[in-house]
Amino acid sequence: AAAAPPSPPPPPPPTVFRPDGSSNRDDDARGAASALVARLLAVPLTLQLPLLLPASLFTLWRPFRRAVRTQVNVMPIVLRLKLFECQRFESDEARARALD
Repeated sequence: AAAAPPSPPPPPPPTVFRPDGSSNRDDDARGAASALVARLLAVPLTLQLPLLLPASLFTLWRPFRRAVRTQVNVMPIVLRLKLFECQRFESDEARARALD
């Protein structure tokens, strides 16, 4: 006897938009977010800090690391441009030829 195929999940409820533009899906998201906040507030802070420390360090360090990496990549180009600006040429034509 072959097993019957599993029935598909029921379709999600239809989205109902109100005149102010909000919907019942916004209510679900707000409810989920407030439940998460309530759950986080129920846990003592001494237990939360060790868990939040790696995420906060990563969040703070990543843009700084990206900025330093970008600066390291761009600085040689900026330095060459500044050195080129400092050079003296006999005429504007000579400067244009040196640009190429």
